[in-house]
Parts: sequence; C-alpha cells; structure tokens
Amino acid sequence: MKSLRDEFSHIWKGKFITLAIIVPLIVAAVFGYIFSNNQITEGKLAVIDQDNSLYSRQLIDRLDASQYVNVAAVFLHAVKPDELLYNEDFMGVLYIPQGLEQNRYKGVQSNIGLFVDNANAAAVGTLRTGVAEVISTENIGSSMGRLKAIGMNDDQINATIAGISLQQRLLFNPTMDPINSNVIGYVMLICLGIYTFSCLQIIPRLRVEGRLGRELENPVALFSRVIPYALVGTIGIFFSLGVLKVLGSFRFTGNPWEFLLPLFLYSVVAGLLPMLISWNVATPAKAAFRVTLFLLPSMLLGGVQAPVAMLPVALQIVGKAIPFTWLFAFIRGMGLRGGELSYFQKEIGALLLYAGILALLLILCMLREKRILGYKKKITTEPVLINN
Repeated sequence: MKSLRDEFSHIWKGKFITLAIIVPLIVAAVFGYIFSNNQITEGKLAVIDQDNSLYSRQLIDRLDASQYVNVAAVFLHAVKPDELLYNEDFMGVLYIPQGLEQNRYKGVQSNIGLFVDNANAAAVGTLRTGVAEVISTENIGSSMGRLKAIGMNDDQINATIAGISLQQRLLFNPTMDPINSNVIGYVMLICLGIYTFSCLQIIPRLRVEGRLGRELENPVALFSRVIPYALVGTIGIFFSLGVLKVLGSFRFTGNPWEFLLPLFLYSVVAGLLPMLISWNVATPAKAAFRVTLFLLPSMLLGGVQAPVAMLPVALQIVGKAIPFTWLFAFIRGMGLRGGELSYFQKEIGALLLYAGILALLLILCMLREKRILGYKKKITTEPVLINN
C-alpha cells in the first residue's frame, strides 16, 4: 500500500492526470466536431447536356432530386470535363450526348459519361452511388415499357429484369463514418502516447531516486505502482469515448459499464509492458525516447491504418503482442457491434495471460537486479588488504 500511495502522490503532483484526462477530452471534442458530418450527402455535379431535350431535362431533375447529388450547373454547349474539375467547384461532370431522347424511344443504347474527380476518392463515393442509382432506375423504367408492349405482365417483367434480387444491409457502421474507424484510432493513439510516456519512467525514476533496491524486496508493491496510471488512463479513455459519442457520431451501442473491465485490463497490460521495456534505462529522460517503440507498431499493426485482416499472417501474430490491438478489438466488438461482455471471455483470458507473462518477466528482471545490487554491495563492503 505504501508504494501505491507513493505513486498516487507522484502523479498527483505531476501533469499525468491532466494529460491523461483533459487532453483526450479536448482531442475527442475537436475530432468529434470536425467529423460531425460523416459523409458528403450532396456532391456537386456539373452536367454537359448536348441533347437539350425534354427527357434529358427530366433526367437532370431526377439526378438533382437524389440525396447524394447536387446538380450545381448545366452547360448546353461543349465543355472539356476535366477543366470543370480543376478548381474543385465540382466533384464530377456528367456528359449527356446528343440524341439521348431519340435513342431511348428507338431502344438504342446511349453512352452517358461520368467524369469523377478521384483525387479524393473518399469524397466522391456517395456521388457515384447517387448517379448509378438514378441511371439504374431509368434503365428499369425503359425496359418495362418495351416489355409491356409485347404483352408481358408486371410479375413477368420483374422476373425478366431481375431474376435474383440481392438485399444488402450494412451493419455496425452503415454510413462509413470516419469517427467509427480512423478518428477513434487517432484519439486512442494520443491516449496511448501520454500513458506510455508516463509508465516508461516508473522504473528509471525509482532507480535515480535510489529506491529501486527497496522495491525489489516486495514485487507486489512494485507491480501496484502501475495501478494509479491504469485507473487514470481508463477514466481518460472512457470519457473521451463519451465526448466522441455526444459531440460527434461515434457509435457505442454496448454496455459502457461492462466495457470498463476490458478497458482496465488493457490499461494494466499497457502499463506493465513499458515498465519491462524501460527496466535497463538509467534515467527517465532516456526512457521517454522509447515511446516510439509503442506508438509506431500500434499505428501500423493495431488496425488504425488498415484492417488487421489485410496484414500478412506473420504481422497479425506479432500484432497480438501489442496491447493497442486488443483495445481496438474491444472498441469494435463491444462499442460498434454492441457485444456483451460474456462474448469476450477468450479475449479477456488472453489479456490476463498476457499480464501474467509480463509479471513473470518483470520478476526475472527483479531477481537479476537483486543479484547485481548484491554483487556491488559485496564489492564495496569487502576489506581492502594492503601489503606492507
């Protein structure tokens, strides 16, 4: 208990509590506000209408009525489509050729060109979807008219046009909201950086203060020093997720109180690992440079930059040794998908096993440190024989 109180006193006097709680809240609020509009619902579209017919104008009106398309300008003369995209006034250009209405009534196919500014592919996805939906509806309507003319009823027409109907449902993140993927990953990385930076300095600080030798006599007391950091880190992450949900559109559908258990276990593991990594570091200042050993692998292998399933199998296995991978898995499983705690017994057991392995490695480091300190003490206390 003395070590626990000592560590609480240390972080209370320092800046860790402020950094671990206030900074994530500020970052979550900023990101939540920036990405509050999770998708572009009305992409600006320019239309070059070379047909200028009644049907082409009706088609333009149907495009403009789509929730994904905003027909911002219509040109009745020839214009180079790429020139309209240079200044980012439009996200795409639709080219309607001459003879569209005439070909429709003749049953002749017309080629309509859609030129999309793919310099920012994420911004034009909904625009492409909207245009494709309108064109698909137009094709079905045109086909139904011709099939009715030859005497087919509505059921026969539907079976002919669409023999198989595929009904799709997007689960857990239907609007592809970046807050539920990249943004939450970046916020958690900031929390990880603050947390790791502080935990890396526990052992070097005790070494500099000359108290490490006494702590080696009670391993439990040494392990308990990570508890204050884990508690504060858990609170910081928990409230930052709440801010993202309130100010942004973060989807957290699970039980927040059940989520506290795996979150705290993650924090303990994420605190023990820096203690192990910084064991042989002489000073806290030197230990701070090792924070990159946690942030870079977490960003690359933790599922923030790319889905873990896209990584090579060897890197997926290595990623299991990174605590951040487990945190992101719990956020997706319990937060986005709404899974109950009982579904994650295997993951919680794995985290407990991970914590046990880290504790065992730390005990080995303690035994080695005790032997080194005992050897140094023996050398300094041995009498020196002086030959006359």
